[in-house]
Amino acid sequence: MDDLKKKIERRKKFQGDGPDWLGYAIVISIVLVGGFFILSQIDAFNIQNDAEEQQARMISEYKKNLADPDNTPEAVYKRARQALLNNDLEGVLETIHPDAMWKYEDGLREAAAEGRLPEAGKRLTPLKERVSEYGEFIKVVRYTIEPIPGNEDLDLLEGYSESVEFTRNKKGIWKISSI
Repeated sequence: MDDLKKKIERRKKFQGDGPDWLGYAIVISIVLVGGFFILSQIDAFNIQNDAEEQQARMISEYKKNLADPDNTPEAVYKRARQALLNNDLEGVLETIHPDAMWKYEDGLREAAAEGRLPEAGKRLTPLKERVSEYGEFIKVVRYTIEPIPGNEDLDLLEGYSESVEFTRNKKGIWKISSI
């Protein structure tokens, strides 16, 4: 019996008479880890939900732009020509696809500074023939244009090609990508 009492006393010395701190620490740790896990799941759900809503809005806007009668390559070409005739540099730049802007922006700004945009607009010949078809999922279409007299010259106003290429941007709006 003495041995049993000694063992109990030794165990009490080791454990102490106060609360079981180790047990509390374990319970609190489990609660915290569980809470962080639940919060991370809620965040992941919210991020996924936001991404799906944004994608749905983008698809809706894309389809709306596809149905817009003013969103055709022909209408874009007409707006670009009219902006040139009106000496409206910003209007012309709006009709150019962002990926192709580097090819045309400097030359157009220089021509605008010299007042030559209306002359360039007069030299844009009508679209002649569509070389490739476009539909809902086709992103690039090319048209031939009537030859420009003096097209062999290296001058900015003389150096137009005999075709115009249009590309849809991310919103489904046609823009000029090559002329």
